[in-house]
Amino acid sequence: MNGTVPPSAMSLEVAVTEEREIPVSRAMASRWVMRVWEERGGLAREGASERRTPENLGQNGGFQLASGGGTLRPLIRWCSTANGASEGVMSASPGPLIDLLSPDSYKVEHLPGAVNLCVYETAFLERVRDEYPDLETPLTVYGCSDATQEAELAVEKLKEAGYRNVQVIPGGIEGWKATGGKIESFSAPEPLPEGDLKVDTEASFIRWTGRNLFNFHTGSLKLGEGYVEMAGGKPVGGEFTVEMDSLACSDLEDSKMNRMLIDHLRSADFFLAEEYPLAVFKLDSVEEIHEATAGEPNWRFAGELTLRGETKPFAFEASVARNEDGALV
Repeated sequence: MNGTVPPSAMSLEVAVTEEREIPVSRAMASRWVMRVWEERGGLAREGASERRTPENLGQNGGFQLASGGGTLRPLIRWCSTANGASEGVMSASPGPLIDLLSPDSYKVEHLPGAVNLCVYETAFLERVRDEYPDLETPLTVYGCSDATQEAELAVEKLKEAGYRNVQVIPGGIEGWKATGGKIESFSAPEPLPEGDLKVDTEASFIRWTGRNLFNFHTGSLKLGEGYVEMAGGKPVGGEFTVEMDSLACSDLEDSKMNRMLIDHLRSADFFLAEEYPLAVFKLDSVEEIHEATAGEPNWRFAGELTLRGETKPFAFEASVARNEDGALV
């Protein structure tokens, strides 16, 4: 099917393919193409002869190498609809479509045929490798919207892992819906339980990052006893203990250096863990973040943290949802 490329798309060739078609508006397609050119360092201009190679520009930007030549063309084509209007269509690779949002968001709504691999899970790349071990597999990913960073983060991770044929759906699921695209959904998520919910200490942990001027280290801490008080479908209070003597470092492979750092952190220089083996956080108030989008923290927690015998106000943002096993996290 032939169409007319609008002036805003300049002189790039139009990709015509009958693979999976993802409709986007003319304005969104044009903005996306222009933004990708700028962000990826593309030199494509009307009448220009220089083109960046796929290695420099990257298929991550939504471009593919035109058959039979060295020019790059966007995965956007323009066709005529029944009423004569022009409609932008992004033609995706004939590969998997990956929803990068949380399992809960995926259950509520997702693009037809998409599989859910949440980019914010630590096992994201491991799950991708299990599903698609061939690094040449063409992957199409999407997040919530252009304002969120799920797709950008996924592209970066996948590129570092060796996946070269990756493209992003412009506008994410919000852009898809704005253009009238169909979505799929499962049954509505179960309401959050009421009452006091005890912390599963075997499945819970704290991941920490410590930084100085020139370096940083990462590790973990174990949660002791704790509970969250739920009322009206939201957390309203609770208390947690952290076992400071469980402090461990995960990034230093040299056992001597690892032990030196842990002893330093447990000493009077930092947490004085021998004298104060427990830290306690008492939750006093919770505020829902209504403007949060899928994948972003949706609650703001505030209370008091007692650490090394001193109590100070402490607040943080977090997401509250069910995981794939139905547990509240």
